[in-house]
Amino acid sequence: MFRLYKEGNYIVVINEEKQEYFYGHAKEVFVDKNNTNSEIYTIENIKDLPKGLNLKIGEILDKTGVAYTLSEWEAFYTNETGFSTATGGSVVGVAITQEDYDALSTEEQEDTTKIYLISG
Repeated sequence: MFRLYKEGNYIVVINEEKQEYFYGHAKEVFVDKNNTNSEIYTIENIKDLPKGLNLKIGEILDKTGVAYTLSEWEAFYTNETGFSTATGGSVVGVAITQEDYDALSTEEQEDTTKIYLISG
């Protein structure tokens, strides 16, 4: 199990079994989903984290130690890693299910600072 969360400008990874802590600047961290039908992710560009570390949904925990759901994890890594603000402002892409999008208020759906990415 690995705890993975954002703290300020950094992504923190904690190997729960060994109590090892790793840090990487959020804009440099890359999360690779092995393929579109997979729930296995490779975390890259975190100092001293073993290269090619593959993690499955259920093994990835949030800051409080609770396992991310698939939609929570995908929203986290798409919003919090590899991000650099554009000059003059930026728009945030938010991964969300159709059901969650439909539950948003009209004001939230029309928020021009966000782009909603509807996922499976």
